[in-house]
Amino acid sequence: MPDIINPNYVDQGELREQDQVPLSEYLAQSDRSDPSWQRGMPFFSGREAEISAFRRTVNGIALGRKANATMAVEGPPGAGKSALLCQFLEEMRELPPIGEPPRRWLPVFMDGASALCPDEIMLFVDKALSRRLAKDVLDSHLNQEQAKSKALINFLGGQHRIDAAKSLAREVLDRGGTAFGFGLQAKDQTPPASLAHVAGLRERVWSKWQIMLMIDEAQGITMHTPGAHPGTLSSIHQGTTPLNLTFCAFGLPGTLSALAKAGVSRTSEDRSIALRGLDGPNSTVVIERCFARYGVMDAEPWQAAILERSANWPQHLSAYLTKALAVMQAHAGIDEDLGAPPEDRLAEAIEAGDRSRSKYYNMRIQRLIQGSGSHMKCAKRIIPMLREANGDLPEDEINEALTSPPLGLNQDQAQAFLEAARHSGLLAPGDHATLRLAIPSFAGYILDEEPPPVGELAGGLEP
Repeated sequence: MPDIINPNYVDQGELREQDQVPLSEYLAQSDRSDPSWQRGMPFFSGREAEISAFRRTVNGIALGRKANATMAVEGPPGAGKSALLCQFLEEMRELPPIGEPPRRWLPVFMDGASALCPDEIMLFVDKALSRRLAKDVLDSHLNQEQAKSKALINFLGGQHRIDAAKSLAREVLDRGGTAFGFGLQAKDQTPPASLAHVAGLRERVWSKWQIMLMIDEAQGITMHTPGAHPGTLSSIHQGTTPLNLTFCAFGLPGTLSALAKAGVSRTSEDRSIALRGLDGPNSTVVIERCFARYGVMDAEPWQAAILERSANWPQHLSAYLTKALAVMQAHAGIDEDLGAPPEDRLAEAIEAGDRSRSKYYNMRIQRLIQGSGSHMKCAKRIIPMLREANGDLPEDEINEALTSPPLGLNQDQAQAFLEAARHSGLLAPGDHATLRLAIPSFAGYILDEEPPPVGELAGGLEP
């Protein structure tokens, strides 16, 4: 069977449909991605390997593997997990139906803290199916009405709109929505009489769909939460009802470990992704794509300064880019064609980005020290060690430094610090039981290192 999607993703650096966001709308958005849009984020770039892994998963499902291996993506705060999740949703928008009879693709977004038991997860899927079916009814109704009159779309009030809403409501009730796998108020339907009946109805409804459960903050999945069931995710795959369901989990470093403790057995090495920062060329593509969209010209000093200050970290890149566009817009006074930005406003943009980055790091520090006031001392002890190693350092060596004088922590305290360091974005797991600095500039902030003056960026521009 041929692949339904090219498994080798290559970002060509060209503007795409997801980039077509008005500048005023883009500036009004926060820098955190919103998976509920179910669209890719504007100016996304730099995750070829991750998207190719997702495409291989899709092709595996198309071969008939109903319970494919769980895909897990973990990374520090600000590494772009939610943006990657949104891009996976974008990939799914154009996937053709698979199987015989054909199954349509359905992404279901949920928070890891809600994945407590099979019933809770299935309820999320049921609700997502209800919304999708209702949207199908709405789209069908609007298409029919559009053929008669465009006024249904354009008319904002009055009896016409009320009549259309009543007509649509009657149609939805006639066709029936689904919840818990059976119809609600549909014609000629009676409630199920037993759990077996519910399972059978759910299987029949779900069999028409290929469901991808997109779990954000998946480190929150734990068997220790009240009401949680050990083995929740795997039990759905291995239950008595065959389900066309695959999991894609996103979370902080340690997510894979959390999934294992919760009983997820269907993870695999080639579908376990550890997000790091972007590289220089991909950061450049992000800026070039954005500047092209908003008509920014002759902005090489701005681009160089943003690249230098953001240090290829996705959150910083987004923050500095947004601040730069806001300053350009204030000067140009127009939305879609900013032209050549004046160099004497660059310092203003960078300083605004610096303030945003400081707020971000202060939040990270609060996450680091909330378990113990001694965690800052621990961080300042191990950061120079990691820098000297110029890469990964065995976790045993870090643990020894934490438990030896002058810190002298016990093992529980040392492990509590390491967990806080991973969740705050200070440390990330490397290869073969090692740790590394997740965000190098965060380490510099903890050590009170000042960023270079604005005048030293972009070829020595004066502030």
